[in-house]
Amino acid sequence: TAQTYTVVIDATGTPDTFKWQKGAGTWTTGVAITGSAQTLTDGVTITFGATTGHTLSDQWVITATPINIFSTLAADGTTRGLTVLNNGNVGIGTTSPDSGLQVNVASGNIFTAAVGGINVFRILGTSIVFGNDIAHAGTATMSLSNTSGPTYIQWKQANVVQGNIGDGPDLVTGAATNDFAITTPANLLFGIGTAEKMRLTSSGNVGIGTTAP
Repeated sequence: TAQTYTVVIDATGTPDTFKWQKGAGTWTTGVAITGSAQTLTDGVTITFGATTGHTLSDQWVITATPINIFSTLAADGTTRGLTVLNNGNVGIGTTSPDSGLQVNVASGNIFTAAVGGINVFRILGTSIVFGNDIAHAGTATMSLSNTSGPTYIQWKQANVVQGNIGDGPDLVTGAATNDFAITTPANLLFGIGTAEKMRLTSSGNVGIGTTAP
């Protein structure tokens, strides 16, 4: 929450001095003006443009709103590791998260979830990896489940839909319950490596070994 600080010139001389008070708290008096940033409390500082020439009882009221509720320092003593803003946003590797949780890392895994020491989900750069870590053998599965409403995965390029895969009735008009659908606004291609082997055109033609059925 915002805090109010009152600063008053309480003596003139060489240098002038001031007193300050946080909210309705106790006054701190006789603080010599240095001309540099002077800390009051809670990281709030005040800087006077001159050390002399003020009028006795000159007064300033400052309202300070905290930017960070909580933050931690890395081992170097300067880099912020974890930051919680007063709007509730949490940042790891950033001091200005613009969403509920923002994680910035220079390299490696952004996020890892593991069970029994085995990675089951990782965000690595621009890739999302499901299943066991490559150092372990076992079953790797991915499930997309919903009790009601649309259930499908959608691919976009430059915010334009390229294709969908998922529950039939959500994607294809007239599909029956439990039908599975793959849809695209253009042609649906099948390949081995980077070579096209079969295509289903947007008009419904099927081509094997030809790109123009």
